[in-house]
Amino acid sequence: MKLAGLVLAASTPGLAFVALSCSSQQSLSDWLRGADSICRRAQENADRSPAPQSPLPGEAIRLNATRNRDALEELRQLAPPTEQASPVAEYLIELGRRNDALEHYADDLDKAPAQGPLPSRALLEETTSGAFTKAQALGLESCAGGIDFGVDTTTTTTSLPPDAVTTVPATLPDGSPGNQFDTPDGPPPLPA
Repeated sequence: MKLAGLVLAASTPGLAFVALSCSSQQSLSDWLRGADSICRRAQENADRSPAPQSPLPGEAIRLNATRNRDALEELRQLAPPTEQASPVAEYLIELGRRNDALEHYADDLDKAPAQGPLPSRALLEETTSGAFTKAQALGLESCAGGIDFGVDTTTTTTSLPPDAVTTVPATLPDGSPGNQFDTPDGPPPLPA
């Protein structure tokens, strides 16, 4: 069937153009370039148009979700890559889950009492982290865990470098002796 279509397309110049333009796959590097371009442009547009002030605390996040969803739709319009099509599809699915989590978090934030507690961000953090991990594995540079529209949706853990030394004063404020060992490995072993 494909051979017959190619023969027909080759014998009819107009159909040859249609047959070639219907080719719906591209290399992974071309897909990555296109995706990063979409994400970079979406980020630049968002930076130029911050969310307006609103009495609803979730409104800025809701706008971010809409902008992320628009960028995701553009990513879905890209022809899929010939290599790593499944990881690309999984990344796009995870971005969709993140957009849903953004919208739900915005709704929950609007419903939360003014004095707290804030709603859980666990699903939002999980989906952002999942999308980021998938983006890194694919080699994306600008897309990562979704477009950052100035909403803190991730947690940051800082760890000290292995050679860091924390000095504890010899005397604590209450007058009790402090730890006098300034080594990263802790106190020396006790004598035997």
